[in-house]
Amino acid sequence: MILSKFFSNKLFLILLWFLIILSINTNIDHLVSIETLFNQGKLKDNLNPIRLYLSISVFFFLLGATITNKTIGKNFYLSVIIFICYQLVQIFSLLFSENNNSNIIYNVHSLNVLLFLNIYLTHCQNKIKNLLVFSFSILFFLFLVFHFITIIKMFALGVHPYGYYESTVFFVDNAPRSSGIARIGLCLFVFSHFFLIKKMKKLSIFFSSILFIPSIFLNQSRTILAIFIIILLIIFVLELLKKNRSYKFYLNQLFYYLLLPSFFTILIFISSNFFYKNILSQYTDSKIYLFTITKIIPSKDLRKIINLEDEQYIKHYAKTKVNKTKTNKMKLLRTNDNKSFSSQRFRDWKNIAILTNQNFLFGYGTQADRFLIQQTASNALLYAYSSAGIFGLLSILFIYLRYFYIFLKSIKVFPSSSSVFLFSYIILIVFFLRSIFESSFAVFGIDFILFALAIYNIEHEYKKYQG
Repeated sequence: MILSKFFSNKLFLILLWFLIILSINTNIDHLVSIETLFNQGKLKDNLNPIRLYLSISVFFFLLGATITNKTIGKNFYLSVIIFICYQLVQIFSLLFSENNNSNIIYNVHSLNVLLFLNIYLTHCQNKIKNLLVFSFSILFFLFLVFHFITIIKMFALGVHPYGYYESTVFFVDNAPRSSGIARIGLCLFVFSHFFLIKKMKKLSIFFSSILFIPSIFLNQSRTILAIFIIILLIIFVLELLKKNRSYKFYLNQLFYYLLLPSFFTILIFISSNFFYKNILSQYTDSKIYLFTITKIIPSKDLRKIINLEDEQYIKHYAKTKVNKTKTNKMKLLRTNDNKSFSSQRFRDWKNIAILTNQNFLFGYGTQADRFLIQQTASNALLYAYSSAGIFGLLSILFIYLRYFYIFLKSIKVFPSSSSVFLFSYIILIVFFLRSIFESSFAVFGIDFILFALAIYNIEHEYKKYQG
């Protein structure tokens, strides 16, 4: 009864969901003793341990609420039960393998998402849009932070936006890869077009044309670019199914979703290159520039000197880095590795499959890909197979087939579907396609959270259609 009162409070639910999202990028390495936690001087040093402790506390709270409330326990969808069992098998495999048992924290994070969404739908069945808007508001904030850092690097350092950089001014240890930023841009574009456009058409088109789509083009993840083209084709097909669409409408779509973003992307490249080579070189000794450099240069060594008061040392370090970056040629198009167009994915897939075959029933537990090949599996099915064996493989296959089945059953009502249902399915398509070349929703992260939101939305809406 006491827990039910908590969950009837909408503000409490939103706060709980925020804490769950906040657990992204935390792991057991951030765990410190309570004494150490309170004795650390800087807030930044405490953020990761605090987030970890909060995530563990949230898990026991949600587990207690689920066990003590029969209504909540009965509301689990079949696909969610499969996902929960998938997490439990990973934990079992983890405990009986040589893999690092501390990886169990990723399962805790994942279970938090699944348990919370089930509780939320039990208490707030008609308020799923609120959770969706809140989640994408946080995602939009994260996108702005990392996209802004990307643009600053282009203008201040003359470096290309695609690639991986370790430094960040945000609270996470490492900045996301370029493919991760492009993924967020793609998800926000889908959210903008399929969810916001009916209520805020001009704002939706503006953000898509100027921010979201250019971020996809700038970061040049081949997987995300391919998925973006597929999503554009889906948009055109859905519009064709509607009546009274003139050719001007399709020209507008082409202009706002392809031509304008392409122009804006090229403009950023040209202007940043010109600014760095012809204007910024005159101000490399200024304190403002040096301060900016110390915040965005991708180097672990720089973190050691940021707090030093020796300005001359910082100036020397910064100018050394600037001179190195001047030799970089910022190309408009990404240069591919001639030795491996797939970034060695096929080699990694073969290796992880061979190694997992030795323990094919249960796999090697959470983060088994890192344990087996010291590299990401770059495929959801192979990650599931390596971490949970045959059961993991069948679990992901079931998820694919389940939502392909619902798609076939719902295809007739797609053009007139609710914005939540349609948006959720497009997001699902994004992650299904991404899971071919990334671990994606098979492991905890942004993909998993958005994927879980999507399947809960789809199951909820599909149940209403059937009723």
